[in-house]
Amino acid sequence: MKTNRKKVEDFLGMVIKIIPKGNQGMPILKTVLFDGPGQKMVATNLDTFVEMPITITDYEKTATSTIPAEENQGEEFIETHEVVERFAVDARKALEIIQSLEPSDEIDVSISEDRAGNLFQSEMVEIGGYFKQLYCHQGDDYPEMEAIEAEEVCEKTTVSKKSLMRVSPASDKDSSGGINLNVVFFDHDVDEVVATDGHRIHRSPASVKNRSWGLSRKIATIIASYLKKDESAEFMVSETKSYITLGECQFVIRHEGDEFPDYKKFLSDHEPEHTFTVVKSDALTVLAQAGLLTSETASGVEMIFNGDGKISVNLVNADMGTYDRENAIPCKGECPEPIDVGVRVRFLADAIATAEKTDSKVNIGVCSNKSKGITVFHSDFNALIMPMRANR
Repeated sequence: MKTNRKKVEDFLGMVIKIIPKGNQGMPILKTVLFDGPGQKMVATNLDTFVEMPITITDYEKTATSTIPAEENQGEEFIETHEVVERFAVDARKALEIIQSLEPSDEIDVSISEDRAGNLFQSEMVEIGGYFKQLYCHQGDDYPEMEAIEAEEVCEKTTVSKKSLMRVSPASDKDSSGGINLNVVFFDHDVDEVVATDGHRIHRSPASVKNRSWGLSRKIATIIASYLKKDESAEFMVSETKSYITLGECQFVIRHEGDEFPDYKKFLSDHEPEHTFTVVKSDALTVLAQAGLLTSETASGVEMIFNGDGKISVNLVNADMGTYDRENAIPCKGECPEPIDVGVRVRFLADAIATAEKTDSKVNIGVCSNKSKGITVFHSDFNALIMPMRANR
């Protein structure tokens, strides 16, 4: 079969981020389906299906199987049969092979015409004319993509690229057991998208009609990466899965994390007593400096809000050194007595970095009670970061 090379490369580049890698998952889930009669390519990890319509030509051909003379009573036998090409090949290896070939508009990915030397006489694939006898799976063995069922009632969820990118870092990519926190959660009660790893909460606006649901962190990040700067994703959401079209690609995604912690009650217990306003670039410069001395055992920084227009920053790492900078970050805000809060450097930097421009103003809310979280917010973003003990 012959088809558009760039479209194939783009599709493979997307789906290798979705399908299992290494020793994870069944082998067929690491492949991509080339479907000649269906005029499409498909990939899945069983939780997410991705399909792209594509024009495919020359997918009907004649193939031969050769039985050597020593296996056929001293006479070589050549069998011919018609083939309609529909097969699945290793997605990562196919991408590597195609990228290694000389530039061209078209790519040929076809069933090998001769099975000679193939121990089991099974179909094998060749790519680009140079790479031959590549293992493939039969198209009929490939999982079917789930379509919208007639009786399904779908509701619309709309979320911007900005909101997805701001919220996703707070989800727990290593979540296991209990409530799944490796998700971004769309909450229709308050029209927002939210994520938490148990140590911080990020929230941003979204339009969520009538149904709350969860989307895996990985898929949320992939979808956001394919949206333009000011573009939004529109999902059609049923009870168990959601549907979205990105460019020419159609996604069917099983829901994850439909049970989510009662974060709204938690937020109500951590209202800030004092608010200080900083400039994004001022704060991130200092936090980047302090972050040079963090490690797995010393990741916390002490923020001292003096109430006199400056925030002092102190970090001690017994194995690496000390960062001690008085009046490090200019700010606006007042408090009767200095308030010091311990917080993870990366979490605070992640929250402040969500502001759009380098000179954007970001609000930081604190409480005199050190067990209360630190809040970070600006026009369309809110974060709560739980305190931690900073080494001193």
